Amino acid sequence: MVINTDFTNEEDFVLTPEGIQKVEVEDVYEQTSKTGKQMVVFELRAKNGGKLFHNCMNEEGIRWMLKKVLHAITGIKPPKGPVKIYENNLIGKELEVDVFHDDWNGTARAKVKDVVVPVEETSPLEEEEHPVQKKKTKVPF
Repeated sequence: MVINTDFTNEEDFVLTPEGIQKVEVEDVYEQTSKTGKQMVVFELRAKNGGKLFHNCMNEEGIRWMLKKVLHAITGIKPPKGPVKIYENNLIGKELEVDVFHDDWNGTARAKVKDVVVPVEETSPLEEEEHPVQKKKTKVPF
C-alpha cells in the first residue's frame, strides 16, 4: 500500500515563548463551541512564527474577553450597545498577549492567558487623573 501526500504548504510547529509576546492578527471568524456557545476566534501569529488561537465567547453576559481583545487590538474601548465587527479592519493589526505553556498529550502547547490593553498616556507634567488627549482615529467596529 502506498500513501500519497504533499507537504508543500505545511508549516513546521513553532512553540511561542511564554510571557508577553507581540502578535499579529491573521484571521478573525465566528464559530460555535463544542458546548454550543457562539464565539469569535482570533488566529494570531507571534514574531517567532508560532501560531496561537484565542477564542472569545460572544453571548450575553460573557463578552468581557471579546471586548478586552478589541480594545487591545484597536486601542479604542468598544462602546456599550450593539456593534458590528469588521474582520478586515482587524486583520494585520498587532497587539500584545501573555502566553503560557500547557501540556497536551505530553507536548507543550502555547496558549493565550490574557491580552495587554493599552494604558492611557499621561504627560509627566500633569496629574495622573488628567490623561493626554489622543488623536481621534476611525473606529474599526
